[in-house]
Amino acid sequence: MESAYLSFYRKALVTSMVLAGCGAPFTNAPFEDDARFLSALPDRETLEVGAPDAQAARESVPSKCRASGNADSSGEQGARSDASGSDDCDPDTLRVMTYDTVTQMNAYVADLLEVLDAIRSHPPTTRTEDSRIWGPVWSDSLSAWMRLEVVWVEPVFQYALSLSLEAEDAGDPLLYGRYQPGSTADEGQGSFTFDFTTRSTYHPDTIRTGTMDVIYDTRGEGLELEVEGHALGQEGNSTTIDESYAYSGQGDGSGSFYFSKPVDVYGDEAVLEQASIWGIWQADGQGRSDLEFQGGDLGAYQATATECWSAAQTPTWSSMAGCDPVGSSDTCLASAKGWNEL
Repeated sequence: MESAYLSFYRKALVTSMVLAGCGAPFTNAPFEDDARFLSALPDRETLEVGAPDAQAARESVPSKCRASGNADSSGEQGARSDASGSDDCDPDTLRVMTYDTVTQMNAYVADLLEVLDAIRSHPPTTRTEDSRIWGPVWSDSLSAWMRLEVVWVEPVFQYALSLSLEAEDAGDPLLYGRYQPGSTADEGQGSFTFDFTTRSTYHPDTIRTGTMDVIYDTRGEGLELEVEGHALGQEGNSTTIDESYAYSGQGDGSGSFYFSKPVDVYGDEAVLEQASIWGIWQADGQGRSDLEFQGGDLGAYQATATECWSAAQTPTWSSMAGCDPVGSSDTCLASAKGWNEL
């Protein structure tokens, strides 16, 4: 469905053609400049991470392994078995986990940007040479007035979307950031912060608190993306966590990613272990994932798992704590572990 602003813009173009036919001076410059300011805002298409299809991974031939029953040198057989999730090990799930994580992060970032999609469908209410203001616009989903301001401060755009209960109030910042255009209209680098605490203040059904920082770079042929969650929490739970996600993708479809967050995988539910996963894949779909659990009730022990797969999405090598290796490690790509720390 065509937005009100696009409909208005289309009518303006028709009007300009009529006026031009009568010899009257008319320019589309204000509308063209609106597009320049809008281009500074991140959108889901630009920040979407490309990866092989997770469903295709599920439908491919599975690979299973059984617990070997061999304890490690310290005798901590139970830790190995529990940390890997089950005595019936399934390294095939690690490949699916890789693609699912990418899919879920795409949805997560898209959710953060939904408020921008809602307000920029309207025309600006204020225009100056170096700024645009959208709103105030009422949001039923947030139960608040939204106001977006984009300012050009050479060489960057700065922007902030705020929420308020009264249309005339400045409000509280919900999403704010900056963007520096590159050599072409489709290239640049930017960053923004989304404040979950602000959203939960205006929208009681939102249980998350904390902030999410997103940094991205679209210069060149691919996408570089970093997402950092700080003090993320839920209502009624005093525990907050930090999350990290990073992605590096090339124009040919190859890429690598990293994701890490505290989870409970062993022992006391109140004590969290750190789960980290590194994934890498080529343009043809061949890939590898490395999973690691450490800290918490695991103590000094690290539970690890690795899976490699072919372009046909068939597992070719798997190694998991408490399991006998399956396949040939010669088929594996080099691990992506640590690339995000460079």
